[in-house]
Amino acid sequence: MKRILAIAAHPDDEIIGCGGTLLKHVAVGDKVYIHYITSGEYQYLEKSLYEEKKSIREAEIESVCKEAGFIHLGYANIAARRILEKYSDIERKLVYILQRLQPFIIYVPHAEEQDRDHKMCNSLVKEALLLSGTINENVKTNKCTTPMRNIGHIENITEYISAKRKIIELYNSQMKGINYSSGIVGLNRYRGEMFGTGGYAEVFSRE
Repeated sequence: MKRILAIAAHPDDEIIGCGGTLLKHVAVGDKVYIHYITSGEYQYLEKSLYEEKKSIREAEIESVCKEAGFIHLGYANIAARRILEKYSDIERKLVYILQRLQPFIIYVPHAEEQDRDHKMCNSLVKEALLLSGTINENVKTNKCTTPMRNIGHIENITEYISAKRKIIELYNSQMKGINYSSGIVGLNRYRGEMFGTGGYAEVFSRE
């Protein structure tokens, strides 16, 4: 049994980027931990509306982790787009998590993501690894919204694609207006064909 850590800038990033791979880990008996950097909601909303939306996202996290067999490491009280303001606090929390868990593999958004929360998530993990004194050459970066140029690992997730789709759809608040599940499943199908695994695939790089 290995300890696996996925770090998500927002709730749903972990499923979009590497959900099928995480489900494979669970299936072989690994413990999969998820750490969410932000609540995923914007604090420019009126306070009561922000709290309401944050509560919805927290309930979705519970449903996702229960369905997938993941362990989440608490809720984030940091709003989306506020990472820079809380950078040191987030970094300290990550150092603590890394030292406590000593994960075998870490999954995180890749460094060239255009979304600034995703990009800062990547930087935070690299800095926290140095500060924690944790030696981990098994950091795998994944695509959330921006394609990767350098792909070093391809994971066949065909057996888990139906479960991945079901779990994406548990983030119901994010499905309004954008059909994420069909889009992500379609991308995984494309990856499977283009990289020769057949079926469905997720891709990763090592930075």
